[in-house]
Amino acid sequence: MRQKFANYQAWKMLTHQGRPTTLLMLQTLSSSVISNSVNNGQLSLHGMRILVVDDDRNTLEMLSELLISYHADVRTAESVATALMLYQSWAPELLISDLGMPDVDGYDLIRNIHALPYGLLRKAIAITGFSRDEDRERALAAGYDIFLTKPVEVEQLISLIAEINQP
Repeated sequence: MRQKFANYQAWKMLTHQGRPTTLLMLQTLSSSVISNSVNNGQLSLHGMRILVVDDDRNTLEMLSELLISYHADVRTAESVATALMLYQSWAPELLISDLGMPDVDGYDLIRNIHALPYGLLRKAIAITGFSRDEDRERALAAGYDIFLTKPVEVEQLISLIAEINQP
């Protein structure tokens, strides 16, 4: 599966209910770079519990497949309500969430998680199409540790997560 992402370079238009919602760019990663990094333990996500939240099913599937290819333990949620249930029952170490979702958004999600009296969450990453400075400030103030704008470079995302996963 890693090879699938290593050799894929394209702009992928993701849709939700027939309308474009996200542009996500997967950068080309040479298989030798990935193999060397994984063999050296630099990009190991082995066993890390990651909760991915996005109302766009295509984005969830792509991120889930990518993270699983690095041996992460991944759960996905298409809504904040589902994400909160998974968070409470599964205790992820990392949250990766979109901010702009219908009904309840990613800002409310992170505030609700931080209000809980328990959990093993090390970091929370916001991945969003919102790119203004005000959006970044709002996400960090709400409780996200890292703010990334779409399109996201795969190498950057995996490197950030691997760094978080270091003991």
